[in-house]
Amino acid sequence: MTIFENSTMWILLIVILFLIMAAAGLLFAFLALRRSKQAVIAFSPIVTLEKRYNKLRSKSQDRNVIFIHISLDELQKLYSTSVAKQVYDTIKNILLYRFTDVENGMIAVYEDKKLLALNSANEEMLYLTVKNALEEIETERAERNVANLLNIHFGIYRASATEVGFDDAIYRARQASNYAEEENQQILEWTYAIDRKMEEKNDLERNIEKEIDSNNFFLEIQPVISAENEKVIGGEVLARLNSPQRGVLMPDTFLSTINAFELNSKFDYYIFEKSCLWLSLRKEKLTSLQYLSVNFSRRTISDADFAKRISEIVDRSKIPYSSLAIEILEDVKMSDINAEQMFANLKTLRDKGMRVFLDDFGSGYTSFSDLQNFSFDIVKIDRSIIANIDNEKGMFIFRNIVHLAKQVGTEIVCEGIETKEQSQIVKDAGCEMIQGFYYYHPMPTEQFEKLLTA
Repeated sequence: MTIFENSTMWILLIVILFLIMAAAGLLFAFLALRRSKQAVIAFSPIVTLEKRYNKLRSKSQDRNVIFIHISLDELQKLYSTSVAKQVYDTIKNILLYRFTDVENGMIAVYEDKKLLALNSANEEMLYLTVKNALEEIETERAERNVANLLNIHFGIYRASATEVGFDDAIYRARQASNYAEEENQQILEWTYAIDRKMEEKNDLERNIEKEIDSNNFFLEIQPVISAENEKVIGGEVLARLNSPQRGVLMPDTFLSTINAFELNSKFDYYIFEKSCLWLSLRKEKLTSLQYLSVNFSRRTISDADFAKRISEIVDRSKIPYSSLAIEILEDVKMSDINAEQMFANLKTLRDKGMRVFLDDFGSGYTSFSDLQNFSFDIVKIDRSIIANIDNEKGMFIFRNIVHLAKQVGTEIVCEGIETKEQSQIVKDAGCEMIQGFYYYHPMPTEQFEKLLTA
C-alpha cells in the first residue's frame, strides 16, 4: 500500500468519525430540546388561562375557548378502572401537546374528565388541531387494542373581539360541548340556537318531576293492524308532554331527562294508570280492541313490588288483564338490573292474563338471550331491521329473526312499516301484526276511539 493510499484511508476514517460525532451531537441536542420542551409543556391553572384570556380580550384579539368532555363510562364497564385511567392519561397528554402547539395555546384540567383549552388559532387551524388530536387518539386506541368506546366532545366558543367575559365564555363552550353530546357529535361551535336549546333542556330538567305531578302529560295511540285483514286490533300508548312554557313535546325530548333523573318508575306507573283509566271508561265500546300496550323501562319491571303495583292499578280500574300488554323497552343491559326479579314479575302478570311484548327486537340491548330466558307473547321487530329488508343482507337477517320467533312460539309485530312493498314482504314472511306510518301515525285518543267504533 502506497503512502498516498494510506493517507486517503486515514482521511476517510477521520471524515466518517466526524460525521458520527456530529450525528450523535444532533441526537443529544434533540433529546435535550425534547426534555426541555416536556419540562415546559404542562397543564396550566385555570387562573392562568383567565389572565391570558383577559389579556387577549383587552387587545380585542380573537380567542377560542374549548370545553372538552371525556367520557369513559362504557370503557370502564368493559375493562378495569386502571385500563380506563391509562387511556384517559394518554388522551390528556395528546390533547396537552396538540392544544399548546398553537398560537397562545394553553390547556387546563377543569373538572373530573373535563379539560379547558384556550388559543388564538384561526378557524382552519383550530379545527385541524381537533382533527389531528382525534386521529392520534384513534391511532393510540387501535395500537392498544382497546374497544372503540371513547366519547370525547369538543365545545367551541370563538370570541371574536367581543366583550364576553371569561366565565361566560366557558359557559358557552360548555353548552356547545353538552349539545354535541346530546346530538352524538364530536365537535360543535356555540351558537345562540344551541344556547336556547340547552337552556330549554335545563329548564325541563329542573321541572320534569313537577310536570309529572301536575299531570301535564297526555296520551296518543298508534294503531296495530292484523296482517290478515288490515283491521285495527291493538294500540301502543305513546306519551306526550304539554309543557306550559314550550307546548307539546315528543318523547325524544323528555325521556332522556326522565332517565337521567331516575324517574323511570314514577313515570311508567303514571302513564300506565292514565292508560288504564282511559280504557276503563271505554271498555264497553271498544269491543274490537284486543289489547292496549304500554312501554316500561326494564328498571321499573325489575322493581321488587312491580307486579303488586301493576295488579293494584288494573284491579282498581276494573278492566281485564287480557286487555293490557307490557312492552319491555331495550333501555338498559340485563346485567344492570335484577333480571331474575324482572322475569318473576312478568310471569306473575302473565299468569293473570296480561300479555308481555319484547320491544325493539334486533336493536340496542334486546338480544336472542332474552328469548331464552322468558316466554314472550309477542316479539316486536325493530324498525331498523324493517328499513333494510330491501337488500339481500337485510332480508336474510329479517327472515331469520322471523324464523326464530316462530320456533320459540311467539307472535310477531313488525314496526316501522312505511311502504306498500314493506307491508307485503312482512305479510309474506308470516308476521301476524303490522304497525307503521304506511297505515297509521300516532293519533289522539279521541281519534283512535272513533277509528275503532266507526
